[in-house]
Amino acid sequence: MLGKNLFTIFSSIVLKLKIITSKLIARILPKKSISTAYKGSYSGHDGQIFSLAVINSEQIATAGFDKVIKVWNLKNEECFLELCGHQDIIWDLKAGFDGKYIFSASDGKEIQIWKISEGKCKRTLTAHKAPVTSLCVVSSRKLLGSGSKEGALLVWDLEENKVKHELDGHTSKVGGLIKNLRASEGQITSLSVFANGQRILLGNSNGELKVWELELAKQITSIPAHKKGVWAASVSSGGVLVASDGDDKAFKIWDLKTASLLKQVEENDSGIRCLEFLDETSVLYCDLNPEKYKFSKW
Repeated sequence: MLGKNLFTIFSSIVLKLKIITSKLIARILPKKSISTAYKGSYSGHDGQIFSLAVINSEQIATAGFDKVIKVWNLKNEECFLELCGHQDIIWDLKAGFDGKYIFSASDGKEIQIWKISEGKCKRTLTAHKAPVTSLCVVSSRKLLGSGSKEGALLVWDLEENKVKHELDGHTSKVGGLIKNLRASEGQITSLSVFANGQRILLGNSNGELKVWELELAKQITSIPAHKKGVWAASVSSGGVLVASDGDDKAFKIWDLKTASLLKQVEENDSGIRCLEFLDETSVLYCDLNPEKYKFSKW
C-alpha cells in the first residue's frame, strides 16, 4: 500500500532539461501520455551538461564541459548570469543557504563557492587528491560534503574553515576538513543530503546507492540499484523518494525507507547524466541523447 501511495504522489509532471547542439530543451511529460510537450528552449552550453542545481522554484543552474556555470530563469526561459572561473570540466553543482550560494565541483580537484548576487567566487576549497565529482550542502549546519573519483568523501565545516573533529587515522588538518571517509570502493558519482542534514545518499560507479549517517560516519544501507554505474541520484525534499539513473540507461524511482523499487523505465537510448527533484512530484534532469529519448507514462 505504501508503494502505491508513493507512486501516486510521483505520478504527476516530470520536467526535463536536454541538450541538442548546445541548446537546452525543457519538456513536460503529461501524466496520461507518453509524448512530450515543449516547455521552452534555452540557448546554452558548448558541449554536454554534466550538472544542474535547483536554486528555487524559479531558478536553476547548469554546468558541464564548457566550464561555465549558467543561471536560468524558468519563467522567461533566459540565462541571466554566467559564472566563469573553473579551468576544468564542472562535474557537479549544488545550491545552498536559501539559494544565495552555488557550490561547484571540478575535474581540477577543487570546489568553488559562488555568491549569486555578486556573481563572484568567494572561496576555493582544495583537499581532494582526485577530481571532485559530487557535492551536497547542509545549510542549516554549515556543512559541505564532497566526493571524488577515488571514492573519498570529505565533509567540510564552512563556518570560518574551522576543524570540527577528525576520524581516527586522519593525520593532517587541511583547510576546513573535518572528516575523511573511504565511503565507496568505486568513484562517487552523486551525493544528496536528507533527514535534516543527518544522512547522505551516495551513488557510485559500481551501481550502488549507499546511505551514510553523517556524524557517525556509518553506512546505514546499500542498494544494488543499477547493473552498471550510477550516473545520477537525488532524494526528494521530504526524504521519501529517490530518483536514480545509470550507465544501464534505466531511470528508477525508489522508496527510500524500504529501499524498494517503485518505478522503472528502461526504454532509453541514453542515460541521464544529472537530475534533481524540483519539488516532491517533479524531477529536473539532463540526458545525453535527446533526439531518440523515450519515456513510458508514469
